[in-house]
Formats: sequence, structure tokens, C-alpha cells
Amino acid sequence: RDWSSDVCSSDLEKFGMALAADPGQPAIFSLYFQSGTNRLTAESKGLVPDILTAIASRKSKDISVVGHTDRVGAENLNFRLSRKRADAIKSLLASEGVESDLIHVDAHGENNPLIPTADEVAEPRNRRVDVTVR
Repeated sequence: RDWSSDVCSSDLEKFGMALAADPGQPAIFSLYFQSGTNRLTAESKGLVPDILTAIASRKSKDISVVGHTDRVGAENLNFRLSRKRADAIKSLLASEGVESDLIHVDAHGENNPLIPTADEVAEPRNRRVDVTVR
């Protein structure tokens, strides 16, 4: 059966408007850090322009910045370090013109690893900040 005859043009317009309003999937970036610091690796510094482009092109009003650490060191210190990393990225984005009140910061410390490891195992991929642009 041809269903197109059952759909009126106003329904098609509404559907088209709904699709146009859909923001699509969020853009997610992982920025990595030097061990024990809130200094980005050289490769991750190169991703900052891509993040800024995603924010601008989406006209984003919702940016999430979540800090993480590996499991080397005390858990309470890692939590603070993950927050420092997230705060550093928020400051970096704000210094590039992103409105700071659009950036939501959170910290997970060593409790949400990308790569599960035993305690005291250095894992560079867990030393990160995930930036989600919606």
C-alpha cells in the first residue's frame, strides 16, 4: 500500500520542522593529561579548536565537562585532581569566548575509568576530561 496518499502536506511540514529542530547526537571529546597534573598532552591541545567549532556550529547552550584520573595515588587526591582538570578546561573554553555559565563541571576522580585497572596502575587513557557538546 502507498501510505503517502494518507499523509497530508501539513503533516509533512511538521515532520520536517521536527527533524530540523533535532540537535542530533552530542559531540564528545576526550582530552588527556600529563600524569599527576592538570596540563593537557600536546595531542589533546590540538583538539581544542574542534571543541570550539562544535560549540559554535551547534550554537550550544549545554556543555558538560567531566574530569577523571587514573588510580595512582590516594582516592581523595585523585578526586580533587579530576576537579582541577575539569575546571582548567572550563577556564580554557571561557578564555576562548564560551559563556562560562553554559559549561557544567563535574568530577569523578578515579571512580569512572575508561580502562578498568587495579589500584596504583598508571593508565594514561583514564587521565582525561570528557567534554560533551549538546
